[in-house]
Amino acid sequence: MIVLEFKVEGKTTQYTAIDEAIRTIQFVRNKAIRLLRLPANS
Repeated sequence: MIVLEFKVEGKTTQYTAIDEAIRTIQFVRNKAIRLLRLPANS
């Protein structure tokens, strides 16, 4: 897994956009993991 860390100084709207992007990425990742774990015949 690739982990990127960074420090930023931004506006509240920018922080909100970053938080939303992180939530979206986590949702997609979790959906992909669930799909991969399903039995082949389902």
